[in-house]
Amino acid sequence: MDRRSVSLPLLLALSLLVACDTPDTSGSSAPKGPRIMAVVGSDSIAAAQFALYSASLPDAMRSGSTPAAGRRRVLETLIDKTLLLTQARATGLDQDPEFLARMEEFRQSRLLEGYRRQHIASQIRITSAEIEQRWRETHRDRSLRFGGVMVETLAQAQEIKAQLEAGADLGELAAARSLHTPSAATGGQMTEYLAKSQVVSPIAEAIFHLAVGGVSDPVPVRGEGDGPQQLAVFQVLDEVEAPLESARGAIQKELATEKMGVRARTLRDSLIATYGAQPHDDAVQLVAAAAARVGMGDVAVSGADSARPIATYRGGQVTIGEFLEASAALHAAANTLLDPVKVGYILRDNILPTRLSLEETYAQGLDQNPALLEVLARKQEELLVSLLRFRQVDRFATASDSEARAYFDANPELFKKPDITEIVEIRVASADLAQQLKDQIEAGADAQALARTHTVREELRTTGGVVDVNRAQLADYKDIFVGAQRSPIGSIQGPVATHDGFHAVYKILRRTFVNPSFEETRVRAAAFVRIRKAKTGYVEYLQSLRDKYPVQILDEELAAAGQSTG
Repeated sequence: MDRRSVSLPLLLALSLLVACDTPDTSGSSAPKGPRIMAVVGSDSIAAAQFALYSASLPDAMRSGSTPAAGRRRVLETLIDKTLLLTQARATGLDQDPEFLARMEEFRQSRLLEGYRRQHIASQIRITSAEIEQRWRETHRDRSLRFGGVMVETLAQAQEIKAQLEAGADLGELAAARSLHTPSAATGGQMTEYLAKSQVVSPIAEAIFHLAVGGVSDPVPVRGEGDGPQQLAVFQVLDEVEAPLESARGAIQKELATEKMGVRARTLRDSLIATYGAQPHDDAVQLVAAAAARVGMGDVAVSGADSARPIATYRGGQVTIGEFLEASAALHAAANTLLDPVKVGYILRDNILPTRLSLEETYAQGLDQNPALLEVLARKQEELLVSLLRFRQVDRFATASDSEARAYFDANPELFKKPDITEIVEIRVASADLAQQLKDQIEAGADAQALARTHTVREELRTTGGVVDVNRAQLADYKDIFVGAQRSPIGSIQGPVATHDGFHAVYKILRRTFVNPSFEETRVRAAAFVRIRKAKTGYVEYLQSLRDKYPVQILDEELAAAGQSTG
């Protein structure tokens, strides 16, 4: 695509023009130049530039012991940025292949993002009627109270199912046969009504379509504690209507995803037809043959084959080399590409729609949108600074084993890790109930007593909800694990919405720590050393740039900036 090869320099030139101060030529008097707050080598920092930069910073980076000190801090930071950009351009970093490639990748991603937002996302409409229909079709309009019997074998599960369907009492069967001790003691029955989103997917799919009294097919479930997988048969005992509002957000996302998929396919087909895009079967076969030779890893072809088109369209083509590069970015492995049909799918569903969407952005002039040019100008500066810092400072920050060991020995507190983190967790079906329980605990109620009564974790009822999250299955506590590690002893946290549709409140009981060996923390200690060296090296590098490019701050203009904003 010839336009791609020339668009980046044009964009960069335009972005520089946008950033320049334009003098006021109105009136008969001679124009006044912009107010200059600092001179950095042959560049200058104007008051308007300072004001824009200051406004872009968070409050913490603009603070100082006095307002004047805060303004000077901002100006010094802007001077550092100007020095880095001056050096980057002086060394030709703005023409570096890595910089240009990353800028082009960013530019294309922003163009595609805007195009797809305009032609896909903004076209989606979801009505209240559609939401209600999906709510009822998927049985999210029900909250169920149900019970179950856990057994070991499929034959036992089928026997339980037959007995329940014949009218046997669930409570008696659970008490006599269930391997799940906590629920067997209560006749295998839940005490609460649960919405579909609050029940793990395999069980929800097995029961929510059933009428009251209905019996599920055997469902694989995890055994009690860390036991082996078992089978359970469930019976629906009662139902109430679940509120639509509790499911509205999830249904909206679900419908939007489906409609965007349909819209994306429609747009794909339209673009392919409009541009007359055609795959080249011989090139598709060549890619598949090359993948078969590799087996695993990256697929490579000769230079001549790389330049061959794998698809052509009105005004352009996709070469085999471009296809392989794009498919690698999609993580399409060689064992996928050895199938010509799958190569065709990747070409039709991913690579051609992306290329043709870009062509449309150029045809519509979206690549010259002022808002995009402004974003590109900011990204250019950000990328130049980060690349310069990496190449001149960060990559030279190394850490030997002896340095890492010395840092580890000097800072043992940094490397302590939790041994026991014991909490009382109460997991319930609704956020309202969770908040009520938290309020009761904060008012002095016994958290463990409340857990015995309310938690849906049957295995924790006997312990009053007490669990050491460091030794429990992380998947069961992933929503509260970090909070449990960081919260003060005695504090009550939550409610926290959990991944399985419940809401958790927890109280931190105790926490103990252990001191790991150096071998356990070698990598982390070395990282600390490298970070410290990089910070020191960065300060030294900035000072060297100040020596190379003289810096002058115009204190009167800096003070005047404070008066104009006061």
